[in-house]
Amino acid sequence: MILTPFQALALGLTSALMFAVLGGSLIAWSKCIAGYLNGSKADRVATSPQATVGLIDLLVTLLVLGLLFSLAAMSWRASGLRVERTAAQTNPPSSLPDSNQPTEDPTVATALPSDPLPSDPLPEPPSKSPSPQPAGFSQSQFIFSGFAMTAQLLCVGLVTFFVAGRTGCSMKKLGWRTDQWKGDLRAGFQCFLMMTPFILVINALLQKVTQTPYEHPVQEMIKQYPWLLGIAFWQASIVAPISEEFGFRVLLIGWFESIHFGKNKIHAFMYGAAEPITSQAIGQEEGESAPQALGANPTEPGLPTRYQAPWWPTLVSGTLFGLAHFSYGVSWVSLVVFGIVLGRVYQHRQSILPIIAVHLLFNTANLILLGLS
Repeated sequence: MILTPFQALALGLTSALMFAVLGGSLIAWSKCIAGYLNGSKADRVATSPQATVGLIDLLVTLLVLGLLFSLAAMSWRASGLRVERTAAQTNPPSSLPDSNQPTEDPTVATALPSDPLPSDPLPEPPSKSPSPQPAGFSQSQFIFSGFAMTAQLLCVGLVTFFVAGRTGCSMKKLGWRTDQWKGDLRAGFQCFLMMTPFILVINALLQKVTQTPYEHPVQEMIKQYPWLLGIAFWQASIVAPISEEFGFRVLLIGWFESIHFGKNKIHAFMYGAAEPITSQAIGQEEGESAPQALGANPTEPGLPTRYQAPWWPTLVSGTLFGLAHFSYGVSWVSLVVFGIVLGRVYQHRQSILPIIAVHLLFNTANLILLGLS
């Protein structure tokens, strides 16, 4: 098979990207293992659980998101559907022209016999209709989804201020912290390098075993309309990392940790813990001093106290994250692993910045590979 210059360039860039990720993954894993063996500590460890979140905050999030989507749909309906009607009127469905009436297409007029017999099949006229749309996802819907994704970013901002005002939690407790942004970005980049090869291998094995190809409506749409790649980048690399990480990590893990550490479980379930959770509160609840309850080493007074982050909030939120992508073929299984790892990174770093970075890099790499394909 002889490749064109553009195909050869795309193949070379794809191979270079894959080798770069694989080489970076080996370096990241080597540093991680060496640091673990040498007993080095992380840049910063969590000293207490995250913000207190209740079921009411999740319900308000759904309500705000629904209202914003409705406003976006109304705005789109006022403009986008009118364009669709105009296009439908300009390009009506092609039909077989009447032999008694003149046709504007000379190719159709010459192709049709003057007096066709019933047994002779009529040749099909050239179609003037637009190219077929991918199943389940029209071009107009895809453009609208990019337009409506802005509502998710607005929802993140509104819910952040709502939870902070209702519970008294600081922005840092809600994951929006920049005091150690360099370390957070470094941790996110390292996590991306360490995870990506495993996610790709898991997806490849699952597709081979189940004989189920990877299915994504955005992928099919971009193959047919490459100019929509910019909208896909806005959706996958900007909006999705921010909105999904805020929802599945900040809100869900915050809610689950409130239930785990809250004294009144019913109140914690509905409204979160009665007060923002602190390391001192955990120590008093368990009848121990805070350093003992949080697992700190008293022989190393220079180290910060660290609470024992429960695993079940991460497992549940990661599983829900994967199931939310159930329509993407079998890749939802690897996304469960992806979500669990991001949850632990969030619990450890107590910042949304590194997990947004991981999500952004992962989705961007997939879009680059898709564009090169």
